[in-house]
Amino acid sequence: MVRTGDRLPIDSVPGGTTLLCVGPPMAGKRRLALRLLADGATDDDTTVLVSTDSSTAALRAEYKSALDGVSPAVGIVDSAGDAYGETADNEWTRHVSMPAELGNVGSAVLDLLDTLGEGRDGSVDRIGVLSLTTLALNADVDQTIRFVHSLSRLVEERSGFAVLTAHENSFSKTDLGQVEALVDGVVYTREGTDGLEVRIEGLDGGQEWSSVPISTAPRSELGVPQPATPASGTSEPTGATTDLAFDSLAELIAQVDGDRPTLTVCNRESPDDRLETVREFFEDLDIDVRETELAAENPRDVALLHRGPVQMASSPLSQLASGVETANADDDPFATRRGPDVLEALHERVFGARGVEKQFLIDASTAIEMTAWQTGGGQLLAGFQHLSRYWESQRSRRVMHRIADAGVDVHIYGVPDVVPTVDRPNVTIHPDSSTEIEESWFVTYDGDGRTDRTGTLVVRETDPEVYEGFWTYEPSISRDVFRYLRDTYGVLEEAGQQAPS
Repeated sequence: MVRTGDRLPIDSVPGGTTLLCVGPPMAGKRRLALRLLADGATDDDTTVLVSTDSSTAALRAEYKSALDGVSPAVGIVDSAGDAYGETADNEWTRHVSMPAELGNVGSAVLDLLDTLGEGRDGSVDRIGVLSLTTLALNADVDQTIRFVHSLSRLVEERSGFAVLTAHENSFSKTDLGQVEALVDGVVYTREGTDGLEVRIEGLDGGQEWSSVPISTAPRSELGVPQPATPASGTSEPTGATTDLAFDSLAELIAQVDGDRPTLTVCNRESPDDRLETVREFFEDLDIDVRETELAAENPRDVALLHRGPVQMASSPLSQLASGVETANADDDPFATRRGPDVLEALHERVFGARGVEKQFLIDASTAIEMTAWQTGGGQLLAGFQHLSRYWESQRSRRVMHRIADAGVDVHIYGVPDVVPTVDRPNVTIHPDSSTEIEESWFVTYDGDGRTDRTGTLVVRETDPEVYEGFWTYEPSISRDVFRYLRDTYGVLEEAGQQAPS
């Protein structure tokens, strides 16, 4: 049995158990997951944490703050980009360039378990994935489900214990049902009057909602280290210059969309089904696939990934199709593999949003908001189209309040169909009746002066509930968007007030 301490209505679970914690963002499920993994841990245990939105140093400090006088081996699989610029692997850390590489994430988990657990007799392997939402946001949902299946199977084989977190509504009801079927129990979370409340399904059957003791102390009080170079404060994101020059958000979206790569298949010899396999995969990434016959004899049957005339990578079409099939195959994502050069080059920092479901965009904006909340400084600008979408949404107000309470200056923009009152320090309301504000949904965070913490989502509602645009972690684009919004619609020096319309 594996102890879970006093954080659940049950104090232990059988070895080989995988739990899924589901609930609203910023409500405490991450802190709960770390406590569940820490309670009952011994010096002989091995813990591996998968980070999709925090630096290795920050996550390690959070976990160690939850340990009760013991020192298990703690490894981190970083797929978020380390805030301290440390991208080289070491004994305790494995870096994966982006969360979408689930195969490399899985193999890094297994590698750390074997490396850190060597010689630890009777130890318990503990795994935390924080969070599935970010994995599903960057990868295909089916790939995420296969990842959960392989992870739970690994935990069962090693008689270990795993806790995964996910924001509620991140998956469709059908997809969430598939994920829940692959784990041993689901811990639903919500905010109660006295703090975090949980309800368990699975394990010993359904349970009633009950309060759990989880610290609400901000991360700044947990000994989370800061970068050696102080942040520059609430100015604007820093980063390399870009060629973007725009006078409206619509023009920006068109420029970013025009800068997306294209896959051109030259002198095809492979059969139609191989081309269709590649086409479906790349169209899901919002990348156009074209076919052309060149007058030159060579190259033959090759796929070129390029931006305009600038080539990024090339691969034989047959090899690329095989790589796509491997990526989509229902096999073990914990196997280390390297794909064709074209797939390896797809580490795009800009993600297109064209005809996607609204929930997907909510998840993308939540990922940026979570980064701001965890960083605890800087400025976040959020456009809701209409102020009623902020003021009358309990979720939106709660999230923005949490971000503001963490020390971020929050600026809310929208058409004044309601007149919100000032209800929080660090939250400034900007009523604006312009057409652009009415059509645009945006979230941009300046990273508190740190290029690794920026994020931006900009989409326009072209038809009711139909959006087009992009989201990105590219600091230079975030800087340009931040500057445009600041210069066009204003950011007051003092937050926590009603900006004049």
